[in-house]
Amino acid sequence: MRIVAATLLSLCAVALTACMEPTEPLARAEARWSQCTPCHGADGHGLLNQAAPPIAGLPVWYLEGQLTKYRTGLRGSHFDDGPGLRMKPMAQTLPTEDDVKNMAAFVAAMPAPPHSDATISGYGPNAASTFGLCVACHGADGGGNPAMNAPPIAGQADWYVYEQLRKFKAGIRGGNPKDITGGQMRAIALGLGNDAALHDLARYVADLPVKRPH
Repeated sequence: MRIVAATLLSLCAVALTACMEPTEPLARAEARWSQCTPCHGADGHGLLNQAAPPIAGLPVWYLEGQLTKYRTGLRGSHFDDGPGLRMKPMAQTLPTEDDVKNMAAFVAAMPAPPHSDATISGYGPNAASTFGLCVACHGADGGGNPAMNAPPIAGQADWYVYEQLRKFKAGIRGGNPKDITGGQMRAIALGLGNDAALHDLARYVADLPVKRPH
C-alpha cells in the first residue's frame, strides 16, 4: 500500500510541474531526473535499499529500450516484480518517445560508477565456465554487444545481476511473449543451474572490470 501511495504522489507531482519544465531536450531530461534520484541516487549509482540498480553510463540504446519496455508494459507488469512495478509508472511519466530518448541520453552521459560493494561473498570454481554461456551475447569481457541487444554487465552490482537472473529463470522477467530479447535471455537463464550457480555467476560478473561502451 505504501508503494502504491508513493507512486501516486510521484505521478501527481509530475503532472503539477510538467508545465514548468524546460523545452531544451537534455535540460528537460535533467529536470525530470529528480524523479529518479530517490531510488537510483543523484549520481545514478543505484541504491540497494531501494532495489534500484546503478544505471549511470549505461549505453543509450539499452536505457532507451528498457524505458520503452517499462512504458509499454513489456517489463514491470509481473505481480512478483516489486521493483519493476514501481519502475513501470515512473517510465510512463515520460509522455513521448522523444522524452524517452532524451532521458536515456542524459543518463548515458553520466559517469559510470565504480564497482559496487559486494553482497555475495565469493564464487565457486565453475563460475568462469558458467560465464561462457554469456559470452556469445555479452562479450568475453562482459562489455555488451548492441548488435545482440545485450548490455554491458561487467562490474554491475552483484545483487542486481543475481536478482535479474532469478527473475529471468522464474519468468518474472522475459516471460511476456512480446518481449523478444527478454525471452532470449530467459532461455539462457533456464540453463544456469541452481540458486548457488546464480549467486556464483552474479559475483563473477560483478568482479569483471567495468565496461560502458556507447
